[in-house]
Amino acid sequence: MIENLQISVKKLRAIVVRSSDQSNREAAGALNFAMNKIGFIMNQELFEAVGSLPLEDIKALANPLLHVLRVEKGADVNYDPMYPNFPDQVFEMSDMRLYLNAVVHYWTGGLWTPSFEKELRAVAVEPVNLITIGLATDADFAGVFTKLLSSKDSLSQTDLRIVDWFLTTQSKLQYPEEIPFKETLCSVAGTLLNQGKDISNLVSNATDVLRIMTKLSGGDVSLAANTKFKSLPRKHRKILTMALEKVASLEDLQRHKEKWVRALHSLHVGDYSKKMFSVAKKLRENKKVMTFEGQVETKIQSLDSSVLGLLKQRPGVFARRIDHLLRRFEPTQVVTNFLEVIDKVPTRNLTQLWGNLKARGVDSQSYIVFPKGQLTKPQRVDTFRKALDPKASSTLQEGIRTTLVARFSSLDELGKVWVDPALEGCPLPSQQRSATNGLVSMARGTRAPLGDAKVIRGFLYWVGRDIDLSVSFHDENFKAIKQLYYGNMRLGNYAVHSGDITNAPKGASEFVDVDIEKTIEKGYRYMVLTAHIYSGPKSFAEHKKCYIGWMGRTEPNSNEIYEPATVSQKMDLVSEANNGTPVIFDLVTREAIWVDLTMAGVARARPNNVVNSKAGIVDVLQSVTTLSNKVNLHELFSAHAEARGTLVEDRADADTVFSWDSEINPTKVMEINSEFLV
Repeated sequence: MIENLQISVKKLRAIVVRSSDQSNREAAGALNFAMNKIGFIMNQELFEAVGSLPLEDIKALANPLLHVLRVEKGADVNYDPMYPNFPDQVFEMSDMRLYLNAVVHYWTGGLWTPSFEKELRAVAVEPVNLITIGLATDADFAGVFTKLLSSKDSLSQTDLRIVDWFLTTQSKLQYPEEIPFKETLCSVAGTLLNQGKDISNLVSNATDVLRIMTKLSGGDVSLAANTKFKSLPRKHRKILTMALEKVASLEDLQRHKEKWVRALHSLHVGDYSKKMFSVAKKLRENKKVMTFEGQVETKIQSLDSSVLGLLKQRPGVFARRIDHLLRRFEPTQVVTNFLEVIDKVPTRNLTQLWGNLKARGVDSQSYIVFPKGQLTKPQRVDTFRKALDPKASSTLQEGIRTTLVARFSSLDELGKVWVDPALEGCPLPSQQRSATNGLVSMARGTRAPLGDAKVIRGFLYWVGRDIDLSVSFHDENFKAIKQLYYGNMRLGNYAVHSGDITNAPKGASEFVDVDIEKTIEKGYRYMVLTAHIYSGPKSFAEHKKCYIGWMGRTEPNSNEIYEPATVSQKMDLVSEANNGTPVIFDLVTREAIWVDLTMAGVARARPNNVVNSKAGIVDVLQSVTTLSNKVNLHELFSAHAEARGTLVEDRADADTVFSWDSEINPTKVMEINSEFLV
């Protein structure tokens, strides 16, 4: 029951309850009140359904549901900071007392902590945005599986685990007509193969087989990293070899040559196929084969314009090469050839190209890239790039939008449509494979309003040793000015740290408080929340448990230090990294900018902290706050409105509303990728 509830709450913000004919509204009210304290509330439909259940059924539902909701908010653990009367206790303590407490704590390997009596805290009313939990049907729950497989973008590791749960526990599954994203398809194929089921209809090329082998070996099916292939059962090796024999060519295998050399050895292809044994032999002997990509590159380097005709054979590759082609050939010629095949380019590729073109209107001395893979580190490329020809760029963007509108016109009518201007700050969700499991799921670069909070309270919880919660403050030009961390626990009257704990076999927590208005008065605009592993296990994945998140508070010295109802975001730190940046706060615009990145170039040598990571933090800050190479949701939904409805200026007049509250929440990311990227 727990797993069903976890999936329902995570993906639907609703649960399945089969109504009865009882009348237990008081018990339903008690459960709703308990949910309120965590930060959730039933809608009327769910309340009526729960109230109709026998009392025993309500009790049976309450404990697992409340547990799932507590986990969502990180309220399933005890938060006991070093200074229990934080924040005033730390503000009021002398520098020497703070210093001596820290020194003794470090001398004892984290075994000693100062002893303070926890004072009674005042009670105050905090503004809380309760998350609504609704009533779902069995069909809604089953549809989670279908919608995940329908996504035209990569799935997060959490979503892939949900897919595996359905595949391994549910007997009746509704598959979509197509699983459009190859990584998802091959992940499904790997699970089905382990179950002894036929996967022949899921394999269409050699790379599919490589991805399936990677899935079975616990690797990254995006193929961004090398995988140590496991020894597979003979039955599996035969199935994969025979599937490969039907679709593989030496050219196909050249695309991932080094991976294939190891994969073919692991498959023992000679035991099952003379053809594949011959192909493997040629691959090992380094027989040169001119691949399609090789032909394209040769022609580009020699400025042979016939490459444009060649690329028309593979429009998707043409789209990925546009930027380079516009800098090497006559722009009008490139645009003309591409527009002849633009209708054959997948929507996902077109939106990516549209976003790139938006950002290429000016010369740049450097740019930030986000490499593919499960672990996303922004990397700065210090290479001059001349701005693209403005006429060519404009014509291409117009052609892309026209093509998308034509595609969207085949979908159901929307009627009168209102698109929230705030969605201009919400990039189209992409690269979800590296997205971290959290209370809220948004695309990197999304700007979410902070609301009425006066103080941002960051929090960190972990089991093990030794992870540090820190804050880096920056001016409007991204320059790092101050750091709040274990070596500098308070900054004036505007920022304070709850104390550094280094040894936590039973769990530890750290907090930071930042007063928004006072920080702005100091001349800082950006606040970056970070977590760093200082010692012990080298990655978050090696820790038993680790959460990070933040709350919005108006009365920081009132109520409990950790109030789950005020939590805006809680995310699990489980990546193969030793640092994490979940969020950037633009204090001037009062927005939280969703980041969910690790820092490239951070030294693995100890110690590792916010001070010696300044360069990496600045790269993350600048790359996300200046993110312009993405189509935003306002542009996407406006194109849908033009294709199958009429745009209106007043929300009250609309039949269909695309807004922050109706579309950009944890239940909608997969719908955007499956329903609006046709």
